[in-house]
Amino acid sequence: MVEWTDTQIRILIDERRNRNEEYHNFGRNQIRFWNSIATKINQEHNTSFNGYQYKEKFMNLVRDYNLMYDYMVGNRRARRSRTGARYFDEFCTHFWKRSEDDFDRIHNINSSNHRQRRIGRNNTSILSTGEVEHELGQTLPASPSSPRDVINTNTNNPSVKNPEQNIDHAGSTETSSLQSSPPPYKATDEA
Repeated sequence: MVEWTDTQIRILIDERRNRNEEYHNFGRNQIRFWNSIATKINQEHNTSFNGYQYKEKFMNLVRDYNLMYDYMVGNRRARRSRTGARYFDEFCTHFWKRSEDDFDRIHNINSSNHRQRRIGRNNTSILSTGEVEHELGQTLPASPSSPRDVINTNTNNPSVKNPEQNIDHAGSTETSSLQSSPPPYKATDEA
């Protein structure tokens, strides 16, 4: 079993956060990214871990966050973990995910409208690009800096702002309570 020091974990988290855009620019092959993190930490701590081990450690941190989230909302299969509790506040920002751009926002708005129409909640049609650009220009900041900076899609009660909103697996914004929503993201090879 590999022993990780707090300092090594801190550098791993900071590197992954600070180099998030670089990570996502590598596409499907992030081996060089993880190897560069391994090189940095190994030089600073005189260790010999490889990039794959650092990738797995980071994915385990994301998994522990998701388990803690499930535990907090009452999922019987979830369990509390020291690591999940220790890094929960930091990981709830989902800093490891790709930044949302205008295309993602248009997709999310249209997907949300499509889903609502499909289940009969809303009879609005899918918005055109022009309509979405108009909406984005009026309601979204240029680049959300945190999950709280997303558009308020609660049309039933516009005064209810983002604390009740979660980002679902597809990345769309929907209003839901903490008890009924799944964890926003699961650990994948994308971590």
